[in-house]
Amino acid sequence: GINAEYMGDRQEAERRRQFTKEIIQSTDLKSLAECDIVVECIPEDLTLKSELLRELNHLCQPHTIFASNTSSLSVTKLAEASGRPGKALGLHLFVPLHRMKLAEVIQTKHTTPESLEQVLSFVKAIEKHPIVCEDNMGFTVGRILYPYLVQGFLLVERGQSPQEIDLAMKLACAHPMGPLQLADYIGLDIVASVLQNWIAAEPATLPITAVPQCVQALVAKGQLGRKTGQGFYKWADDKVLDHLR
Repeated sequence: GINAEYMGDRQEAERRRQFTKEIIQSTDLKSLAECDIVVECIPEDLTLKSELLRELNHLCQPHTIFASNTSSLSVTKLAEASGRPGKALGLHLFVPLHRMKLAEVIQTKHTTPESLEQVLSFVKAIEKHPIVCEDNMGFTVGRILYPYLVQGFLLVERGQSPQEIDLAMKLACAHPMGPLQLADYIGLDIVASVLQNWIAAEPATLPITAVPQCVQALVAKGQLGRKTGQGFYKWADDKVLDHLR
């Protein structure tokens, strides 16, 4: 948000105001026809994303690069579905977007060097730090993160409280939040979707054969974490109301 002004940084607040003036909102895909880079961020469904990319392929200019913000789907399959595999790759950004500086840029066997360089330049222009990843499940961050989250879920199912688990990781590893609070922050529906895709693609690399029951139960009740106000924790906006200190 544009709240830097209230912290005494009027110059930064003005810079953000000027930036937001450049943003044009539209619900018409045809408005993307002249874009140099299109970043899609629709739900984690291979069929939905593939259909969108195929439609964009007919609308956009031949030079346009497609970047998918997927966190768990095969970027290679998406690139091949797009109709322009050399110009389609992954661009995984992290939440909260205004705070998290990392951007994973996922190349495939089809990615041209020119497309990769253009996306890296774009990432730097939006003031993120890019790392180039290969197209494997979880890329770099997720490959480490999701097995960690799973172990937190399994401890809950064995009777330990989310508050105790999270406090342990904050105190022992200096993490700003533990695995259960982080899962709430990401969104338990998203976490469940990623785990389902992972189990389908690489079942031997996770210690589970299905999404943990504690996650499934919360998702079934619509308790998705921060965005619904309830998950493993109760939330008010971005703040947890019932964590241990």
